[in-house]
Amino acid sequence: MGGAHINGCGVHAATFLLLAKECCAKVDEFTLQSSLKQFYRFAGRGNVAYGDQLPEKSFVDNGKTGALAFTMAAAASLTPEGEKSIYAKARDISAVKSFYSTSWLNHGHTGGGVGEIWRGASMGLMMDKKPTKHREFMDNRQWFYDISRRFDGSFGIVGGGHRYDKELWGTGMVLFYTVPRKTLRMTGAPKTKYSKHYQLPKRPWGTAADEAFYKLDPISGSALTSKDVDAEKLATHGSWPVYRLLMDPKVSDKVLLDYAHHPDHGIRRYTVDAIYKHKRDKLILTLLKSKDPRARQAGTMAIYGTFKSKPMGADRLTGEMIKLLTDMITDPDESWWVVYNAMMSLNVCDAKTIEPHVDRLVYWLEHDEWWLSGG
Repeated sequence: MGGAHINGCGVHAATFLLLAKECCAKVDEFTLQSSLKQFYRFAGRGNVAYGDQLPEKSFVDNGKTGALAFTMAAAASLTPEGEKSIYAKARDISAVKSFYSTSWLNHGHTGGGVGEIWRGASMGLMMDKKPTKHREFMDNRQWFYDISRRFDGSFGIVGGGHRYDKELWGTGMVLFYTVPRKTLRMTGAPKTKYSKHYQLPKRPWGTAADEAFYKLDPISGSALTSKDVDAEKLATHGSWPVYRLLMDPKVSDKVLLDYAHHPDHGIRRYTVDAIYKHKRDKLILTLLKSKDPRARQAGTMAIYGTFKSKPMGADRLTGEMIKLLTDMITDPDESWWVVYNAMMSLNVCDAKTIEPHVDRLVYWLEHDEWWLSGG
């Protein structure tokens, strides 16, 4: 895989290392910490990439983001802070993404069946915290699970083709039945006498501002409320129906602003694609001015372009926008994810505009975090 990693496998290897550490197995410290950091960075910022790349911005992920929820669950069970840790928050934002990505049934490289395994399993982690979403997910997937069950009680993954309609894969898919029972440590089972805590970094990547990307509540600044988000239905709020709504040229500024403040990164990405397409540039300015890093990052995406969309022309970038972007890259407390995206947006500008900020850009180019030095 380009970038040397194959994260569809690697994310599970990281989970194994964390669980092994809790069992007091001898685990190489460098491997443990570097693997934790590698995958922690993806939570709340898009999909786990295929290789050693930045987060992907589509909703098709072959189960890597659902699997990430279990990696973060293992980290939360290992570290002494437990449910109060940043890993528990990273777990939840990764798990609930399965609700929105469920529009893409059996979709993805290899046929998508592996995505159904981890999408359903990770949604089971949200039964208590997001009961309406969990129930909606299960009720709307019942037909799929029912026809995947064979006459003898075994499971395949129906519609997955020759590759996935086998017991080998079907057995994995039925985790959606068992995860809510919390019989495993990574699904919420209590500690045993063999479980040992181990102090993980309080924050393995980024600044305090980066923790905003794990919030399940919408961003303040629009009419969207937590109650609205909790009441979402798949037929109207899965990724496909939201995409169709946003891409309608007649969509209102209010609807665009609401979805730009949505807690799911992918929904925000769809929204800024629509804002760019419909040339509602005043909304970009609103986002860039937000006090919430999630909104500021959404504003930058509208400028530099996202999945399969081109960057905004320099003629649409105003002086006020440029000032806000340069403020982001010079603020030492700014979210690293926002900084990266702000630098991507500044690529739209000509050399004369960027020249006064060369020193700060060089600072980031020399940073030991490649997500930033590569910006």
